[in-house]
Amino acid sequence: MKPKVCWSLSLVGALFLWVGVGAGELLAAPQSSVEAAEARAIDQMNVMMFRIKMFHQEVKSTLRFTMELDLFKKYFSLPESAHNTVDAMGVVQFSAAQVALRQQIEAWANLLHKQFPIGEMCLIDQTGQEHLRVVQGKVEDAHFFSDTESDSPFFAPSFMAKEGEVHVSKPYMSPDSRYWVIAYTAPVVLANGEKPAFFHFEIPLEAYGKLLSTLDYGYATAHQQSRKDVEEEGRYFIISSEGLLMADSRQTISMGLPRVRARDGTDFALEERLADYLPRPSSISSDPRFLEVVERMRKQEGGIAHLVLADRSYVLVFQPIPESSWSLGHLDPVGGPGFWEGARGEP
Repeated sequence: MKPKVCWSLSLVGALFLWVGVGAGELLAAPQSSVEAAEARAIDQMNVMMFRIKMFHQEVKSTLRFTMELDLFKKYFSLPESAHNTVDAMGVVQFSAAQVALRQQIEAWANLLHKQFPIGEMCLIDQTGQEHLRVVQGKVEDAHFFSDTESDSPFFAPSFMAKEGEVHVSKPYMSPDSRYWVIAYTAPVVLANGEKPAFFHFEIPLEAYGKLLSTLDYGYATAHQQSRKDVEEEGRYFIISSEGLLMADSRQTISMGLPRVRARDGTDFALEERLADYLPRPSSISSDPRFLEVVERMRKQEGGIAHLVLADRSYVLVFQPIPESSWSLGHLDPVGGPGFWEGARGEP
């Protein structure tokens, strides 16, 4: 069984891109006048913003649909799920009934892993004990389940969410997938209103770079062969409220924990700093006028700027991304290719 809600959203997204503002709009040639370039840049910004919103909503819809499965309520309605039993080594023990239901949830998790760009899924109870973990499609043995998930930054907010609500975390280094990720979490709510646990997906942060740079990339199409370059001339980038360059359509940003450090142990991931992985906005342009716009984006402002970078005119459209502390920027050259396509000089 597949999440019909997600497929409906995917089809709406595909239809939107095909009718009126489709691939032809994204791949259009540069405009000769500033006015025409500005109008085109706004149209293209709207398309990309729509794609980002759709990606975000499709993740949330998949999680909501998953939480509607009665497997979770059945699992935590079992008496043995209310009070964890551990052996002499402190390892949690599961009954045959728990194992049977968990295997069904694991089968569903594996189906989602094959379809969507999900790095990890976990089922965590109110004590911080894991009851399920699937990492990149691999089911973890129960003997290795963590009992310290209450330390996770999304733990408390997940239990504060109401039934049907989805909490979206800030980026963090996943100790299991060893990539920078964003967690989408939703509580398990029983008939009496009790919230014994929550379920969560981890979406790799690098997915946003792929979304900006790949024409056909989306939540439901992530595993398909896609065409690179959403636009021949322009450039898309995302700036966080901290002023970090979260994604850029013209450069690949590595989000994985280096192997040499990964050998140091799981806890090492908690010491990682996102700023150490991301290039600075100045990697796009060090021109003071461009960096002034970056500062406005950091403050969640929106607008249009006309810039001259490396002796070439550009239109820069920028806008906050809803339900986030990020802003999307679209830098479009006027009358020819951008400096990243071979124009002389770097701004």
